[in-house]
Amino acid sequence: MENLNKLKELDYLNLALNNVAMIENIEGCESLRKLDLTVNFIELESLKESCENLAKCPAIREVYLTGNPCSE
Repeated sequence: MENLNKLKELDYLNLALNNVAMIENIEGCESLRKLDLTVNFIELESLKESCENLAKCPAIREVYLTGNPCSE
């Protein structure tokens, strides 16, 4: 996930089916409320760091991880 940190007014981001392995580089997305990462490659081992990065988005309310290895 690159070049997202300048999208301060981004409300919804759909990255389903994009080979994402970790949630990162979203600290500048101050308005992000919904993040769809359905069917990607987020492993249980990287989930803690992904959640820490996601916590930097104060408006986040919904995260979809269905179809990722971490959700099995």
